[in-house]
Amino acid sequence: MAQDTTSPGADSPRRRSGLLRDQVQAVKKDSDRYEIVPIGETLSFEKGFFIVIRACQLLAQKNDGLILVGVAGPSGAGKTVFTEKLLNFMPSIAVITMDNYNDSSRIIDGNFDGDLCFYAKMVANAHVISNMVKGLKEDKLFVEFLIVKMNPRLTDYNTLLDNIHGLKAGKPVQVPIYDFKTSSRIGYRYASNRTVEVPRSRIVIIEGIYALSERLRPLLDLRVSVTGGVHFDLVKRVLRDIQRAGQEPEEIIHQISETVYPMYKAFIEPDLQTAHIKIINKFNPFSGFQNPTYILKSTRSVTVEQIKTILSEEYKETKEETYDIYLLPPGEDPEACQSYLRMRNRDGKYNLMFEEWVTDSPFIISPRITFEVSVRLLGGLMALGYTIATILKRSSHIFCDDRVSIKTDWLEQLNRHYVQVLHAVLLLLHSVL
Repeated sequence: MAQDTTSPGADSPRRRSGLLRDQVQAVKKDSDRYEIVPIGETLSFEKGFFIVIRACQLLAQKNDGLILVGVAGPSGAGKTVFTEKLLNFMPSIAVITMDNYNDSSRIIDGNFDGDLCFYAKMVANAHVISNMVKGLKEDKLFVEFLIVKMNPRLTDYNTLLDNIHGLKAGKPVQVPIYDFKTSSRIGYRYASNRTVEVPRSRIVIIEGIYALSERLRPLLDLRVSVTGGVHFDLVKRVLRDIQRAGQEPEEIIHQISETVYPMYKAFIEPDLQTAHIKIINKFNPFSGFQNPTYILKSTRSVTVEQIKTILSEEYKETKEETYDIYLLPPGEDPEACQSYLRMRNRDGKYNLMFEEWVTDSPFIISPRITFEVSVRLLGGLMALGYTIATILKRSSHIFCDDRVSIKTDWLEQLNRHYVQVLHAVLLLLHSVL
């Protein structure tokens, strides 16, 4: 058993107000385990990062066996980026993503083996939306993705808990792999070099929307919530768009909470209140050109052989199909609108695309960011007055090496080809061409 080094009055205001490391204190929660004393203030992304590192180190000093950390938050809040940042700083930790524990086995011929009353509204809404965008996916796949991704009751907690208990017992575990395109589990990480084992640090992070759920909380040594980020940037964007339509702010906020993020209010927010460490991500991707992409776009017809002549021998070649749904904000003139919302469907996953365009002839400078959303967001936005302006199917042939990416796009509805050359460094783009 790790030695008890907690000093008396560890959670006193005097001790908690000093250096970052002094703000993290441990307290016994039962006969042989310690947890972190909850920190009352909401922390910035960077400060929270260092506090979580210190908390993990302290728990590893005081507790024997596995240290289990839950990182939860809504889509787009930044929890995946936060977890990756922790992994880069502490490469000896292990991360398990809850997305891989989705369970679509309770969906039988488009019906649900469970609480049908609970699903009734969701299914009805999904069919309404799918009738409007029926060219995207078959209704069954559309409904399956909607409910599996957003509904906590369709998380395979049995397998997740078995994996957690296996790791706590010091055994390697087989983590499932879930494919959103087929809405099914396609295998397990069972190969010896991919099986999840107890890491050298003994720290395992469970990352996901419902990582602080009631079924997991008793097993967690540290609970972390991440909110803000693009998730609330979307709320601000929607708020701005709806205000143009002349609605009262109180009505707008109510509508947003009821239509855009009802699952957040019902299932996610209550769990986040139980976190030991609460982090708000105030990063705005458009506050500057942190991650610009420089693009040359042309309607020239270019052959595959011509593309290959400017690539290195180690180039990679892929093909993909995407569907872009362009949403017109309420009250906007479709002919004059410059601020469409774009939702992209690729391989059964939906992402909201935030991007801005600045031209520096002949280049397009495009800072952009995407984040995964539930397809239910589409119905929520339409209930707020957004309308589907168009849906474009894009077939892309992509070539890339370590210097540059080249895409040839075919837009089916427009009967038009484009070729794009992309790079993150403008000077290198010049050199390639």
